[in-house]
Amino acid sequence: RRLRLPFALQILQVLLQKSKSGGGMDNEDLAHKIGVDREFLSPLLELLGRGGFVMCSDADGWVLARDLDTATLAELFDVLDLAAPASIEARYEGVRHALSL
Repeated sequence: RRLRLPFALQILQVLLQKSKSGGGMDNEDLAHKIGVDREFLSPLLELLGRGGFVMCSDADGWVLARDLDTATLAELFDVLDLAAPASIEARYEGVRHALSL
């Protein structure tokens, strides 16, 4: 469970980069890019999908489903069923900002 956040951020980073060139990524390519097996990746994609961060398109595979500038870290912690840190920054800091650190 504690590995959810770093790998979720990697998934979002990869899909953000892919969105700049258009299209998405299938499970196999995404797993390879992140360096995990598909069995590890699938539950994370399901959580991120249910939380509205990503979606799976028949034509493009996995793509971002929302603007990471407006998505907060607190929302991401919530989606991943993790306890958010007490710092106020997590409530307001955008996920995209965390990806650039």
